[in-house]
Amino acid sequence: MFTTVVAYIAFGCVMVAIAVSDVRTLQIANRSVLLLVGLWALWRIALGAEAAVGGFDFLLAVVEAAPLTNVSLAEGVLGAIILGGGLLVFTTIWEAFTKKAAMGGGDIKLLAAMGLFLGIAGGLAALAVACVVFAIVGMAKQKVPLTGKPYEVILSHSAAFAPALATGAWISMAFLLAANL
Repeated sequence: MFTTVVAYIAFGCVMVAIAVSDVRTLQIANRSVLLLVGLWALWRIALGAEAAVGGFDFLLAVVEAAPLTNVSLAEGVLGAIILGGGLLVFTTIWEAFTKKAAMGGGDIKLLAAMGLFLGIAGGLAALAVACVVFAIVGMAKQKVPLTGKPYEVILSHSAAFAPALATGAWISMAFLLAANL
């Protein structure tokens, strides 16, 4: 149980760092996403080691649902595939029809990494929260432009989506942990 709490706190902190970086540069570094994937792999191995110390089977603990979150190895991998792959398909179709960029590859990879930790349901909940947060921030920017530029100029520029994803991840983590206490 301690291992899961530490892993989720580390996951949340890395998500905040990625969000700050995305706001500053409008890019999500591959090494940041790889850090999350590595953290997830270490967490799964630590779950097995923790179980082995307690006299239980190492491999079974790595594969089965993690304490406090009920996210198994399979659900995490499926979450990564469904969330990352689903967003990739959606943005590809969107860009084909609108001829405008919908989302950067870093956001897609970040959502896949989030799926590893949150699973399918938690990842979809985080994405839904992120979309609502992003829409609210976008509407607020329309009403109160901080730059003094016309609204059309503000809306034509890219915006960082990682802060919204980080917010969604934190809220989803809170619900995952609270539901399984």
